[in-house]
Amino acid sequence: MRSYLLSRRTSALLLLLPLTSWSPVAEAFDQGQVSELLRSGKCRRCDLRGANLEKAELVGADLAEADLSGTNLAGAHLFAANLGGAILTNANLHRADLEEAWLTGAELSGSNLFQSRLTGVFLERANLSGAVWRDGRPCAPGSWGQCRVDTPTKP
Repeated sequence: MRSYLLSRRTSALLLLLPLTSWSPVAEAFDQGQVSELLRSGKCRRCDLRGANLEKAELVGADLAEADLSGTNLAGAHLFAANLGGAILTNANLHRADLEEAWLTGAELSGSNLFQSRLTGVFLERANLSGAVWRDGRPCAPGSWGQCRVDTPTKP
């Protein structure tokens, strides 16, 4: 009887597993748009949510107003790329090269910028609230255009 109950429980869990492991972000992007971006360097207003662009060569790419939520851009080369108005919520930009990139008006809340290269980056009106800055510290709520780090006051 005990093994019967165990096998029924196991069967029920196996039936539910696909429901719990499915992620809408992981399936959101269009592989055709990813291919076009990698080929031409242009993908304005593209839906690239959840795409894996780790270490991608995107120097000077035009990704203005693209949705890159949850996208893995770790180690990507985005030197002088246009990401103006792009949505990069929860994007992984760890060790990405963003030097001289245009991020004006970009949504970077919750993104990971740890150890990214940010020399000359344009961040006017960019929302950095809750992002992890290049030094590993979290940006405070209300960080617009720059990462504001709240430091505790001494009593």
